[in-house]
Amino acid sequence: MEGRIVSGFGRGARDLGIPTANLPVDDELTPWIADIKSGVYFGWASLRLPSSHPNQLATISSSTTTTTTTTTMGFGVYPMVMSIGRNNFYNNTTRSAEVHLFHKFDADFYGVEMRWTAM
Repeated sequence: MEGRIVSGFGRGARDLGIPTANLPVDDELTPWIADIKSGVYFGWASLRLPSSHPNQLATISSSTTTTTTTTTMGFGVYPMVMSIGRNNFYNNTTRSAEVHLFHKFDADFYGVEMRWTAM
């Protein structure tokens, strides 16, 4: 399953010390969210960070006599826990999908494509 990271309320990091990457709950952008039972899920998430992000994994450079090509490696994979539901802690009335990645990132990554699978 996949989606692009959107900004949330910032409460996970600020109030709880647990930053989350929020996925849009939208029938067109992320139709799979409507079919998943509310709960907390463990699994793996992957991000395709831009080359400008400080946590970008690697690049490969190759040179010929006429050109130099730099290719950014694909997705970085991280363990994650994901909450899908109404977030009772904050009395939310609409569903949300929030992913906490078990990795310390040096910068935000809004708009980045995330793919994930639950165990």
